[in-house]
Amino acid sequence: MKKLLLILFIGITGLGLGQEPTFEWFNEYNDTKPALIREIDVDKSGNIIAVGFFFEELSFDNNGIIENIPSYGKNDILIQKLTSNGNVIWTKTIGGAEDEMAYGVDTDEFGNIYVSGRFTASVNFDPLNSNTTIDAIGPIDTYILKLNPDGEFVWVKQVGGNGGTIALDLVYDSENLIITGRFENVVDFDPGIDAFNVSSNGNLDAYILKLNKDGEFIWINSLGGTIGELGISSVVDGDGNIYTTGKTSSSFSMELIDGGSATVTNQGISDIYVVKFNSEGEAIWLKSYGGTGNAIGFDVDVDNNGHLFLVGQIQDSCFFENDLITVDGTNALIMKLDSDGVIQWINSLGGNLNDVGRSISVNNYKFVTLFYVI
Repeated sequence: MKKLLLILFIGITGLGLGQEPTFEWFNEYNDTKPALIREIDVDKSGNIIAVGFFFEELSFDNNGIIENIPSYGKNDILIQKLTSNGNVIWTKTIGGAEDEMAYGVDTDEFGNIYVSGRFTASVNFDPLNSNTTIDAIGPIDTYILKLNPDGEFVWVKQVGGNGGTIALDLVYDSENLIITGRFENVVDFDPGIDAFNVSSNGNLDAYILKLNKDGEFIWINSLGGTIGELGISSVVDGDGNIYTTGKTSSSFSMELIDGGSATVTNQGISDIYVVKFNSEGEAIWLKSYGGTGNAIGFDVDVDNNGHLFLVGQIQDSCFFENDLITVDGTNALIMKLDSDGVIQWINSLGGNLNDVGRSISVNNYKFVTLFYVI
Protein backbone atom coordinates (compact mmCIF):
# COMPACT_ATOMS: atom_id res chain seq x y z
CA MET A 1 0.00 0.00 0.00
CA LYS A 2 1.17 3.55 -0.70
CA LYS A 3 0.02 4.79 2.71
CA LEU A 4 0.14 3.12 6.11
CA LEU A 5 -2.34 3.96 8.87
CA LEU A 6 -2.26 2.62 12.41
CA ILE A 7 -5.90 2.02 13.34
CA LEU A 8 -7.29 1.59 16.85
CA PHE A 9 -10.84 0.45 17.59
CA ILE A 10 -12.15 1.16 21.08
CA GLY A 11 -15.37 -0.37 22.40
CA ILE A 12 -16.93 1.21 25.49
CA THR A 13 -20.21 0.61 27.30
CA GLY A 14 -21.96 2.92 29.72
CA LEU A 15 -22.76 -0.11 31.91
CA GLY A 16 -19.16 -1.30 32.20
CA LEU A 17 -19.91 -4.50 30.29
CA GLY A 18 -17.81 -3.84 27.20
CA GLN A 19 -16.33 -6.83 25.40
CA GLU A 20 -12.81 -6.90 24.04
CA PRO A 21 -13.02 -6.64 20.22
CA THR A 22 -11.45 -9.52 18.28
CA PHE A 23 -9.94 -9.35 14.82
CA GLU A 24 -11.97 -11.16 12.14
CA TRP A 25 -10.95 -10.02 8.65
CA PHE A 26 -9.68 -7.16 6.52
CA ASN A 27 -9.77 -6.26 2.82
CA GLU A 28 -6.97 -4.51 0.95
CA TYR A 29 -7.27 -2.32 -2.14
CA ASN A 30 -4.47 -1.48 -4.59
CA ASP A 31 -0.76 -2.24 -4.27
CA THR A 32 0.64 0.65 -6.28
CA LYS A 33 -2.16 3.18 -6.92
CA PRO A 34 -3.94 5.31 -4.30
CA ALA A 35 -7.37 4.08 -3.15
CA LEU A 36 -9.51 5.20 -0.21
CA ILE A 37 -12.61 3.76 1.45
CA ARG A 38 -14.24 6.94 2.74
CA GLU A 39 -17.40 5.60 4.44
CA ILE A 40 -19.18 2.34 5.22
CA ASP A 41 -22.73 1.40 6.17
CA VAL A 42 -24.39 -1.85 7.21
CA ASP A 43 -27.81 -2.68 5.72
CA LYS A 44 -30.70 -4.48 7.42
CA SER A 45 -29.35 -7.86 6.27
CA GLY A 46 -25.90 -7.26 7.74
CA ASN A 47 -24.22 -6.61 4.40
CA ILE A 48 -21.55 -3.91 4.24
CA ILE A 49 -21.65 -1.05 1.74
CA ALA A 50 -18.27 0.63 1.27
CA VAL A 51 -17.77 3.80 -0.78
CA GLY A 52 -14.73 5.85 -1.71
CA PHE A 53 -12.58 6.47 -4.73
CA PHE A 54 -9.47 5.21 -6.54
CA PHE A 55 -6.88 6.63 -8.89
CA GLU A 56 -6.36 5.18 -12.41
CA GLU A 57 -6.85 1.52 -11.46
CA LEU A 58 -8.63 -0.50 -8.76
CA SER A 59 -7.16 -3.83 -7.63
CA PHE A 60 -8.76 -6.08 -5.01
CA ASP A 61 -9.27 -9.70 -4.02
CA ASN A 62 -12.72 -10.89 -5.13
CA ASN A 63 -13.18 -14.16 -3.26
CA GLY A 64 -9.74 -15.47 -4.18
CA ILE A 65 -9.53 -13.87 -7.63
CA ILE A 66 -7.59 -10.63 -8.10
CA GLU A 67 -9.68 -8.14 -10.07
CA ASN A 68 -8.24 -5.10 -11.82
CA ILE A 69 -10.64 -2.37 -12.93
CA PRO A 70 -9.29 0.64 -14.85
CA SER A 71 -10.69 4.09 -14.10
CA TYR A 72 -12.57 6.18 -16.65
CA GLY A 73 -10.23 9.09 -15.99
CA LYS A 74 -8.36 10.19 -12.87
CA ASN A 75 -10.15 9.53 -9.58
CA ASP A 76 -13.29 7.40 -9.94
CA ILE A 77 -16.15 6.56 -7.58
CA LEU A 78 -16.03 3.15 -5.88
CA ILE A 79 -19.14 1.45 -4.45
CA GLN A 80 -18.81 -2.09 -3.16
CA LYS A 81 -21.19 -4.45 -1.38
CA LEU A 82 -19.75 -7.17 0.84
CA THR A 83 -21.10 -9.86 3.12
CA SER A 84 -20.58 -9.56 6.87
CA ASN A 85 -17.57 -11.87 6.37
CA GLY A 86 -15.97 -9.47 3.90
CA ASN A 87 -16.74 -11.44 0.73
CA VAL A 88 -17.44 -9.22 -2.27
CA ILE A 89 -21.04 -9.39 -3.59
CA TRP A 90 -20.66 -6.75 -6.30
CA THR A 91 -18.48 -3.78 -7.22
CA LYS A 92 -19.55 -0.65 -9.09
CA THR A 93 -17.27 2.09 -10.39
CA ILE A 94 -18.40 5.39 -11.91
CA GLY A 95 -16.37 8.14 -13.49
CA GLY A 96 -15.57 10.54 -16.28
CA ALA A 97 -12.40 12.08 -17.64
CA GLU A 98 -11.64 14.07 -14.48
CA ASP A 99 -12.18 13.56 -10.71
CA GLU A 100 -15.20 11.88 -9.09
CA MET A 101 -15.37 10.80 -5.46
CA ALA A 102 -17.84 9.21 -3.03
CA TYR A 103 -17.93 10.47 0.56
CA GLY A 104 -21.26 9.46 2.12
CA VAL A 105 -23.46 6.36 2.09
CA ASP A 106 -26.58 5.08 3.83
CA THR A 107 -29.20 2.39 3.20
CA ASP A 108 -32.98 2.26 3.65
CA GLU A 109 -35.25 -0.42 5.07
CA PHE A 110 -35.46 -2.13 1.66
CA GLY A 111 -31.71 -2.34 1.14
CA ASN A 112 -31.58 0.51 -1.39
CA ILE A 113 -28.31 2.43 -1.32
CA TYR A 114 -27.85 6.21 -1.30
CA VAL A 115 -24.42 7.67 -2.12
CA SER A 116 -23.23 11.28 -2.14
CA GLY A 117 -20.05 12.96 -3.28
CA ARG A 118 -18.53 15.23 -5.89
CA PHE A 119 -17.95 15.18 -9.65
CA THR A 120 -16.45 17.38 -12.34
CA ALA A 121 -16.90 17.82 -16.09
CA SER A 122 -19.20 15.11 -17.53
CA VAL A 123 -20.09 11.76 -15.92
CA ASN A 124 -22.38 8.88 -16.90
CA PHE A 125 -23.76 7.55 -13.61
CA ASP A 126 -25.21 4.45 -15.31
CA PRO A 127 -22.75 3.17 -17.96
CA LEU A 128 -25.48 0.86 -19.33
CA ASN A 129 -27.66 3.86 -20.22
CA SER A 130 -26.34 6.83 -22.17
CA ASN A 131 -29.24 9.00 -20.91
CA THR A 132 -27.78 9.23 -17.40
CA THR A 133 -24.83 11.46 -18.33
CA ILE A 134 -24.68 14.70 -16.31
CA ASP A 135 -22.59 17.78 -17.06
CA ALA A 136 -21.27 19.73 -14.07
CA ILE A 137 -22.68 23.26 -13.73
CA GLY A 138 -19.67 24.62 -11.87
CA PRO A 139 -16.06 23.56 -11.33
CA ILE A 140 -17.19 20.91 -8.81
CA ASP A 141 -20.77 19.67 -8.35
CA THR A 142 -22.53 17.49 -5.79
CA TYR A 143 -24.33 14.28 -6.78
CA ILE A 144 -26.80 12.15 -4.83
CA LEU A 145 -27.14 8.64 -6.27
CA LYS A 146 -29.65 5.88 -5.53
CA LEU A 147 -28.97 2.21 -6.34
CA ASN A 148 -31.14 -0.83 -5.67
CA PRO A 149 -29.78 -3.69 -3.49
CA ASP A 150 -28.20 -5.31 -6.57
CA GLY A 151 -26.26 -2.14 -7.38
CA GLU A 152 -28.51 -1.21 -10.30
CA PHE A 153 -29.10 2.45 -11.09
CA VAL A 154 -32.36 4.02 -9.84
CA TRP A 155 -31.76 7.78 -10.07
CA VAL A 156 -29.15 10.50 -9.68
CA LYS A 157 -29.60 14.13 -8.59
CA GLN A 158 -27.29 17.08 -9.09
CA VAL A 159 -26.57 20.23 -7.07
CA GLY A 160 -24.34 22.93 -8.52
CA GLY A 161 -23.73 26.57 -9.32
CA ASN A 162 -21.06 29.01 -10.39
CA GLY A 163 -18.85 27.95 -7.47
CA GLY A 164 -17.99 24.53 -6.17
CA THR A 165 -20.10 22.27 -3.95
CA ILE A 166 -19.26 18.95 -2.29
CA ALA A 167 -21.42 16.53 -0.27
CA LEU A 168 -19.27 15.04 2.49
CA ASP A 169 -21.98 13.12 4.37
CA LEU A 170 -25.40 11.55 3.76
CA VAL A 171 -27.93 10.20 6.27
CA TYR A 172 -31.26 8.45 5.61
CA ASP A 173 -33.77 8.93 8.44
CA SER A 174 -36.47 6.46 7.28
CA GLU A 175 -38.23 9.09 5.15
CA ASN A 176 -35.71 11.70 4.01
CA LEU A 177 -32.10 12.27 3.06
CA ILE A 178 -29.86 14.69 4.98
CA ILE A 179 -26.80 15.83 3.00
CA THR A 180 -23.96 17.79 4.58
CA GLY A 181 -21.06 19.55 2.89
CA ARG A 182 -19.62 22.86 1.74
CA PHE A 183 -20.21 25.32 -1.11
CA GLU A 184 -18.99 28.62 -2.49
CA ASN A 185 -20.51 31.52 -4.45
CA VAL A 186 -24.07 30.87 -5.69
CA VAL A 187 -25.47 27.31 -5.77
CA ASP A 188 -28.93 26.01 -6.75
CA PHE A 189 -29.75 23.44 -4.06
CA ASP A 190 -33.01 22.24 -5.66
CA PRO A 191 -32.10 19.24 -7.84
CA GLY A 192 -35.50 19.43 -9.59
CA ILE A 193 -36.79 21.74 -12.29
CA ASP A 194 -37.30 24.61 -9.83
CA ALA A 195 -34.44 26.67 -8.37
CA PHE A 196 -33.43 27.49 -4.81
CA ASN A 197 -30.27 29.60 -4.99
CA VAL A 198 -28.12 30.24 -1.93
CA SER A 199 -25.08 32.56 -1.78
CA SER A 200 -22.12 31.88 0.48
CA ASN A 201 -21.03 34.51 2.99
CA GLY A 202 -17.34 33.87 2.48
CA ASN A 203 -14.97 31.73 0.47
CA LEU A 204 -16.63 28.51 1.67
CA ASP A 205 -19.81 27.96 3.69
CA ALA A 206 -21.18 24.80 5.29
CA TYR A 207 -24.62 23.55 4.29
CA ILE A 208 -27.19 20.99 5.35
CA LEU A 209 -29.72 19.92 2.72
CA LYS A 210 -32.89 17.88 3.20
CA LEU A 211 -34.42 15.90 0.33
CA ASN A 212 -37.21 13.33 0.40
CA LYS A 213 -36.43 9.70 -0.42
CA ASP A 214 -37.09 10.40 -4.11
CA GLY A 215 -34.42 13.09 -4.15
CA GLU A 216 -36.88 16.01 -4.19
CA PHE A 217 -36.02 19.28 -2.44
CA ILE A 218 -37.44 20.04 1.04
CA TRP A 219 -35.14 22.69 2.59
CA ILE A 220 -31.58 24.01 2.79
CA ASN A 221 -29.76 25.80 5.60
CA SER A 222 -26.23 27.16 5.55
CA LEU A 223 -23.80 28.76 7.96
CA GLY A 224 -20.60 30.68 7.63
CA GLY A 225 -18.61 33.87 7.92
CA THR A 226 -16.13 35.68 5.73
CA ILE A 227 -13.38 33.03 5.62
CA GLY A 228 -14.48 29.41 5.42
CA GLU A 229 -16.56 26.62 6.94
CA LEU A 230 -16.84 22.90 6.25
CA GLY A 231 -19.86 20.71 7.04
CA ILE A 232 -18.54 17.21 7.69
CA SER A 233 -21.11 15.01 9.45
CA SER A 234 -24.77 14.92 10.56
CA VAL A 235 -27.07 12.58 12.47
CA VAL A 236 -30.82 12.46 13.06
CA ASP A 237 -32.33 11.59 16.45
CA GLY A 238 -35.58 9.75 17.17
CA ASP A 239 -37.61 12.98 17.06
CA GLY A 240 -36.29 14.06 13.68
CA ASN A 241 -33.88 16.66 15.06
CA ILE A 242 -30.62 16.98 13.16
CA TYR A 243 -27.18 17.50 14.69
CA THR A 244 -24.37 18.58 12.41
CA THR A 245 -20.67 19.28 12.97
CA GLY A 246 -17.58 20.39 11.10
CA LYS A 247 -15.07 23.20 11.28
CA THR A 248 -15.18 26.98 11.04
CA SER A 249 -12.44 29.54 10.44
CA SER A 250 -14.78 32.53 10.73
CA SER A 251 -16.96 34.36 13.21
CA PHE A 252 -20.67 34.27 12.34
CA SER A 253 -24.20 34.33 13.78
CA MET A 254 -27.31 32.19 13.25
CA GLU A 255 -30.95 32.96 13.95
CA LEU A 256 -32.53 30.51 16.39
CA ILE A 257 -36.08 29.17 16.51
CA ASP A 258 -36.77 30.95 19.81
CA GLY A 259 -36.33 34.33 18.10
CA GLY A 260 -32.84 34.94 19.42
CA SER A 261 -29.48 34.33 17.79
CA ALA A 262 -26.23 32.53 18.54
CA THR A 263 -22.77 33.80 17.64
CA VAL A 264 -19.55 31.91 16.96
CA THR A 265 -16.35 33.83 17.66
CA ASN A 266 -13.45 32.13 15.95
CA GLN A 267 -10.47 31.50 18.26
CA GLY A 268 -7.93 29.41 16.37
CA ILE A 269 -6.94 28.32 12.90
CA SER A 270 -10.21 26.38 12.84
CA ASP A 271 -12.84 25.70 15.51
CA ILE A 272 -15.36 22.90 16.01
CA TYR A 273 -18.99 23.85 15.55
CA VAL A 274 -22.11 21.87 16.47
CA VAL A 275 -25.65 22.88 15.46
CA LYS A 276 -28.99 21.32 16.38
CA PHE A 277 -31.80 21.81 13.86
CA ASN A 278 -35.41 20.71 14.12
CA SER A 279 -36.96 18.64 11.32
CA GLU A 280 -37.94 21.86 9.49
CA GLY A 281 -34.34 23.09 9.30
CA GLU A 282 -34.68 25.73 12.03
CA ALA A 283 -31.66 26.11 14.32
CA ILE A 284 -32.32 25.29 17.99
CA TRP A 285 -28.81 25.90 19.35
CA LEU A 286 -25.27 26.50 18.13
CA LYS A 287 -22.03 25.67 19.96
CA SER A 288 -18.36 26.13 19.08
CA TYR A 289 -15.07 25.06 20.65
CA GLY A 290 -11.61 26.33 19.72
CA GLY A 291 -8.20 27.49 20.87
CA THR A 292 -4.86 28.20 19.28
CA GLY A 293 -4.67 25.45 16.65
CA ASN A 294 -6.87 23.31 14.42
CA ALA A 295 -10.02 21.95 16.10
CA ILE A 296 -12.33 19.89 13.86
CA GLY A 297 -15.48 17.85 14.45
CA PHE A 298 -15.38 14.81 12.18
CA ASP A 299 -18.37 12.68 13.19
CA VAL A 300 -21.46 12.67 15.42
CA ASP A 301 -23.97 10.08 16.63
CA VAL A 302 -26.82 9.96 19.15
CA ASP A 303 -27.86 7.31 21.66
CA ASN A 304 -31.35 6.14 22.63
CA ASN A 305 -31.64 8.92 25.24
CA GLY A 306 -30.86 11.72 22.79
CA HIS A 307 -27.30 12.27 24.02
CA LEU A 308 -24.87 13.44 21.38
CA PHE A 309 -21.39 11.96 20.92
CA LEU A 310 -18.76 13.80 18.86
CA VAL A 311 -15.27 12.78 17.73
CA GLY A 312 -12.62 14.87 16.04
CA GLN A 313 -9.30 16.49 16.73
CA ILE A 314 -7.82 19.32 18.79
CA GLN A 315 -4.39 20.91 18.48
CA ASP A 316 -2.25 22.68 21.11
CA SER A 317 -5.05 24.08 23.30
CA CYS A 318 -8.83 24.21 23.03
CA PHE A 319 -11.56 25.83 25.16
CA PHE A 320 -14.71 23.82 25.90
CA GLU A 321 -16.87 26.51 27.46
CA ASN A 322 -14.90 27.34 30.63
CA ASP A 323 -12.57 24.34 30.48
CA LEU A 324 -9.21 24.52 28.72
CA ILE A 325 -7.61 21.32 27.40
CA THR A 326 -3.95 21.46 26.40
CA VAL A 327 -2.36 18.69 24.32
CA ASP A 328 1.03 17.92 22.80
CA GLY A 329 0.64 18.15 19.02
CA THR A 330 -2.71 17.04 17.58
CA ASN A 331 -4.85 14.70 19.70
CA ALA A 332 -8.05 12.77 19.07
CA LEU A 333 -11.17 14.10 20.77
CA ILE A 334 -14.32 12.40 22.01
CA MET A 335 -17.05 14.26 23.91
CA LYS A 336 -20.64 13.81 25.07
CA LEU A 337 -23.36 16.49 25.10
CA ASP A 338 -26.97 16.29 26.19
CA SER A 339 -29.85 17.22 23.88
CA ASP A 340 -29.57 20.88 24.98
CA GLY A 341 -25.91 21.06 24.00
CA VAL A 342 -24.58 20.94 27.57
CA ILE A 343 -21.22 19.15 27.80
CA GLN A 344 -21.34 15.96 29.89
CA TRP A 345 -17.71 14.93 29.55
CA ILE A 346 -14.64 15.28 27.31
CA ASN A 347 -11.68 13.00 26.64
CA SER A 348 -8.61 13.42 24.46
CA LEU A 349 -5.95 10.87 23.62
CA GLY A 350 -2.75 10.74 21.66
CA GLY A 351 0.95 11.48 21.69
CA ASN A 352 3.11 14.16 20.13
CA LEU A 353 2.21 13.33 16.51
CA ASN A 354 -1.20 13.55 14.76
CA ASP A 355 -4.02 11.56 16.32
CA VAL A 356 -7.56 11.93 14.96
CA GLY A 357 -11.00 10.71 16.01
CA ARG A 358 -12.54 9.95 12.66
CA SER A 359 -15.79 8.03 13.19
CA ILE A 360 -18.20 7.00 15.95
CA SER A 361 -21.18 4.63 16.11
CA VAL A 362 -23.46 4.38 19.15
CA ASN A 363 -25.75 1.41 19.80
CA ASN A 364 -27.59 0.50 23.02
CA TYR A 365 -25.31 2.58 25.26
CA LYS A 366 -22.18 1.15 23.68
CA PHE A 367 -20.06 2.98 21.19
CA VAL A 368 -17.27 2.05 18.84
CA THR A 369 -14.84 4.76 17.81
CA LEU A 370 -12.27 4.74 15.04
CA PHE A 371 -9.09 6.65 15.72
CA TYR A 372 -6.00 6.77 13.57
CA VAL A 373 -2.45 7.97 13.90
CA ILE A 374 -0.69 9.62 10.95
